[in-house]
Amino acid sequence: MHFAFLDSALNRRFGADAQGLRRGGQGKKKSQQELGFMPCRMPRIASRSQAMDVFDIAVIGGGMLGSAIGWGCAERGARVAMLDGGDVELRAARGNFGLVWSQGKGMGMPAYAAWTQGSLAAWPALAERISGLAGRDVGYRGHGGVVFCLGHAELKARRDEVRRLHNLGANRLRMLDRDELMELMPGCPLGEEVAGASYEPSDGHADPLTLLR
Repeated sequence: MHFAFLDSALNRRFGADAQGLRRGGQGKKKSQQELGFMPCRMPRIASRSQAMDVFDIAVIGGGMLGSAIGWGCAERGARVAMLDGGDVELRAARGNFGLVWSQGKGMGMPAYAAWTQGSLAAWPALAERISGLAGRDVGYRGHGGVVFCLGHAELKARRDEVRRLHNLGANRLRMLDRDELMELMPGCPLGEEVAGASYEPSDGHADPLTLLR
C-alpha cells in the first residue's frame, strides 16, 4: 500500500500554483498535466529531495471523506497522494461530535439505508485496525445512541418513522418509553417533556481529533 500525505509544505514549494488551486483556479488556466494530475507528479516531501514520485490518484483534502477515499484507493493497490494542511488546520471533519450514527439515515432511500447499516457494522474492525497502525486509540465507542422525543405527538411520529426504518433493514432500532429510557440511563435527570426515545444499540462515536491527527 503506497500512501503519501503532502502537508502545507506544498504551498511553500509551489507557491502561486497551489494558491490558484485553492481559489478555484483563478488566473491562467493550467492543463491537468501542468498541475500534476493523471498521473500525479508530486515532490517527495518527507525526504525533502528533488526526486519525483508518480502517483495514480491525488486526493485534495485530508478530512474524513478525503482520508477514507485515499485509504480505500491505497488498499486496492493505487499509489495515492493526499494534499492537505497541517494538523493545526481547521476543518469540519475535526470540529464535530464524531458520531458513528445510523438513526434517521436512508428514509425513502433503501440503498443509502443499506450502506449506512454496512458502515455501522464495519466500524469496530476498522477502528481496531487504524488504532493498531497509528499506535493509539482512535476513540471509537459503540455503546448505543438515543434520539429523545419531547411530548407524545413527537413520540408517536418517531415510532412511525422507526417502523418504516425497520422495513429498510434497521432491525436493531427500537422505541423506548419514558420508564425504559430511565432504566437505560439510571441517574440521568430527564425533563418533564421527555416522553421516550428511539434507541440503536450499535450507534456510537469516534474521536475526530485523535482519528485525524
